[in-house]
Amino acid sequence: KFNPLSYLFLTPIFFANIGLKVTLPALTPRLILFTLLLVLVSVISKLIGCGLGARACGFTNRQSVQIGLGMVCRGEVALIVANKGMALNMLQPEYFGSLIIMVIFCAMGTPVLLKIVFKGEKKYEGLQGSRLVDNYELGDQVEIVTEQLLRKNEQSMKK
Repeated sequence: KFNPLSYLFLTPIFFANIGLKVTLPALTPRLILFTLLLVLVSVISKLIGCGLGARACGFTNRQSVQIGLGMVCRGEVALIVANKGMALNMLQPEYFGSLIIMVIFCAMGTPVLLKIVFKGEKKYEGLQGSRLVDNYELGDQVEIVTEQLLRKNEQSMKK
Protein backbone atom coordinates (compact mmCIF):
# COMPACT_ATOMS: atom_id res chain seq x y z
CA LYS A 1 0.00 0.00 0.00
CA PHE A 2 1.34 3.42 -0.99
CA ASN A 3 0.76 6.59 0.95
CA PRO A 4 0.38 9.97 -0.76
CA LEU A 5 4.02 10.85 -0.12
CA SER A 6 5.07 7.84 -2.21
CA TYR A 7 2.83 9.00 -5.05
CA LEU A 8 4.29 12.49 -4.86
CA PHE A 9 7.79 11.04 -5.03
CA LEU A 10 7.43 8.09 -7.42
CA THR A 11 5.06 9.52 -10.02
CA PRO A 12 7.37 12.32 -11.24
CA ILE A 13 10.26 9.86 -11.39
CA PHE A 14 8.18 7.47 -13.50
CA PHE A 15 7.20 10.18 -16.00
CA ALA A 16 10.74 11.59 -16.10
CA ASN A 17 12.04 8.09 -16.83
CA ILE A 18 9.62 7.72 -19.75
CA GLY A 19 10.49 11.21 -20.98
CA LEU A 20 14.17 10.33 -21.03
CA LYS A 21 13.45 7.34 -23.27
CA VAL A 22 11.60 9.41 -25.88
CA THR A 23 13.48 10.16 -29.03
CA LEU A 24 11.33 11.39 -31.86
CA PRO A 25 12.42 9.56 -34.99
CA ALA A 26 12.69 11.19 -38.36
CA LEU A 27 9.12 12.05 -39.24
CA THR A 28 8.62 10.30 -42.52
CA PRO A 29 5.34 10.87 -44.37
CA ARG A 30 4.27 7.35 -43.34
CA LEU A 31 4.96 8.07 -39.66
CA ILE A 32 3.22 11.46 -39.82
CA LEU A 33 0.16 9.79 -41.34
CA PHE A 34 0.24 7.11 -38.65
CA THR A 35 0.47 9.74 -35.90
CA LEU A 36 -2.41 11.77 -37.33
CA LEU A 37 -4.57 8.66 -37.67
CA LEU A 38 -3.65 7.58 -34.12
CA VAL A 39 -4.71 10.95 -32.71
CA LEU A 40 -7.91 10.94 -34.76
CA VAL A 41 -8.84 7.39 -33.74
CA SER A 42 -8.04 8.11 -30.08
CA VAL A 43 -10.39 11.12 -30.04
CA ILE A 44 -13.17 9.45 -32.04
CA SER A 45 -13.03 6.22 -30.02
CA LYS A 46 -13.52 8.07 -26.73
CA LEU A 47 -16.20 10.30 -28.23
CA ILE A 48 -18.17 7.35 -29.59
CA GLY A 49 -17.56 4.92 -26.73
CA CYS A 50 -18.22 7.29 -23.85
CA GLY A 51 -20.77 9.35 -25.74
CA LEU A 52 -22.87 6.28 -26.57
CA GLY A 53 -22.58 5.13 -22.98
CA ALA A 54 -23.79 8.51 -21.78
CA ARG A 55 -26.63 8.48 -24.31
CA ALA A 56 -27.67 5.01 -23.13
CA CYS A 57 -27.80 6.38 -19.58
CA GLY A 58 -30.29 9.05 -20.62
CA PHE A 59 -28.12 12.09 -21.28
CA THR A 60 -29.01 14.42 -24.13
CA ASN A 61 -27.01 14.38 -27.38
CA ARG A 62 -25.16 17.55 -26.38
CA GLN A 63 -24.35 16.20 -22.93
CA SER A 64 -23.22 12.90 -24.46
CA VAL A 65 -20.78 14.74 -26.74
CA GLN A 66 -19.54 16.75 -23.77
CA ILE A 67 -18.99 13.57 -21.75
CA GLY A 68 -17.31 11.81 -24.67
CA LEU A 69 -14.93 14.69 -25.31
CA GLY A 70 -14.29 15.04 -21.59
CA MET A 71 -12.99 11.48 -21.58
CA VAL A 72 -10.56 12.05 -24.49
CA CYS A 73 -7.68 12.93 -22.20
CA ARG A 74 -5.51 9.91 -21.67
CA GLY A 75 -2.03 9.80 -20.35
CA GLU A 76 -0.48 7.64 -17.74
CA VAL A 77 -2.19 4.40 -18.80
CA ALA A 78 -1.14 4.84 -22.43
CA LEU A 79 2.38 5.68 -21.30
CA ILE A 80 2.55 2.66 -19.00
CA VAL A 81 1.34 0.32 -21.75
CA ALA A 82 3.72 1.85 -24.30
CA ASN A 83 6.63 1.66 -21.87
CA LYS A 84 5.88 -2.00 -21.12
CA GLY A 85 5.54 -2.70 -24.85
CA MET A 86 8.96 -1.17 -25.45
CA ALA A 87 10.49 -3.18 -22.60
CA LEU A 88 9.10 -6.43 -24.06
CA ASN A 89 10.15 -5.47 -27.62
CA MET A 90 6.51 -5.56 -28.69
CA LEU A 91 6.50 -1.91 -29.76
CA GLN A 92 8.95 -0.57 -32.27
CA PRO A 93 10.78 2.54 -31.06
CA GLU A 94 9.61 4.59 -34.05
CA TYR A 95 5.99 4.27 -32.86
CA PHE A 96 6.76 5.27 -29.28
CA GLY A 97 7.13 8.89 -30.38
CA SER A 98 3.73 8.73 -32.09
CA LEU A 99 2.16 7.52 -28.84
CA ILE A 100 3.79 10.36 -26.93
CA ILE A 101 2.47 12.87 -29.48
CA MET A 102 -1.02 11.34 -29.12
CA VAL A 103 -0.88 11.59 -25.31
CA ILE A 104 0.30 15.20 -25.47
CA PHE A 105 -2.36 16.15 -28.03
CA CYS A 106 -5.12 14.50 -26.00
CA ALA A 107 -3.95 16.14 -22.77
CA MET A 108 -3.69 19.59 -24.33
CA GLY A 109 -6.56 19.27 -26.78
CA THR A 110 -9.24 18.11 -24.35
CA PRO A 111 -9.72 21.51 -22.66
CA VAL A 112 -9.93 23.20 -26.07
CA LEU A 113 -12.50 20.69 -27.34
CA LEU A 114 -14.51 21.02 -24.12
CA LYS A 115 -14.50 24.80 -24.40
CA ILE A 116 -15.91 24.47 -27.92
CA VAL A 117 -18.72 22.05 -26.96
CA PHE A 118 -19.68 24.02 -23.84
CA LYS A 119 -19.75 27.33 -25.74
CA GLY A 120 -23.09 29.09 -25.53
CA GLU A 121 -24.27 27.06 -22.57
CA LYS A 122 -25.32 28.99 -19.52
CA LYS A 123 -23.19 28.24 -16.50
CA TYR A 124 -25.78 26.49 -14.32
CA GLU A 125 -28.37 25.59 -16.95
CA GLY A 126 -29.80 22.15 -16.57
CA LEU A 127 -28.33 21.44 -13.16
CA GLN A 128 -30.49 19.29 -11.01
CA GLY A 129 -30.32 17.78 -7.58
CA SER A 130 -27.96 14.90 -7.15
CA ARG A 131 -28.37 11.87 -4.94
CA LEU A 132 -24.59 11.79 -4.77
CA VAL A 133 -24.55 14.93 -2.63
CA ASP A 134 -27.26 13.50 -0.37
CA ASN A 135 -25.32 10.25 -0.01
CA TYR A 136 -22.14 12.18 0.75
CA GLU A 137 -23.88 14.07 3.53
CA LEU A 138 -25.36 10.80 4.78
CA GLY A 139 -21.84 9.34 4.88
CA ASP A 140 -20.69 12.24 7.06
CA GLN A 141 -23.61 11.64 9.41
CA VAL A 142 -22.82 7.92 9.61
CA GLU A 143 -19.20 8.74 10.41
CA ILE A 144 -20.24 11.08 13.25
CA VAL A 145 -22.60 8.49 14.74
CA THR A 146 -19.91 5.79 14.42
CA GLU A 147 -17.40 7.95 16.30
CA GLN A 148 -19.93 8.63 19.05
CA LEU A 149 -20.69 4.93 19.41
CA LEU A 150 -17.00 4.06 19.53
CA ARG A 151 -16.41 6.64 22.27
CA LYS A 152 -19.35 5.27 24.27
CA ASN A 153 -18.02 1.75 23.79
CA GLU A 154 -14.54 2.79 25.00
CA GLN A 155 -16.07 4.50 28.04
CA SER A 156 -18.13 1.44 28.91
CA MET A 157 -15.08 -0.82 28.53
CA LYS A 158 -13.09 1.36 31.00
CA LYS A 159 -15.79 0.94 33.67
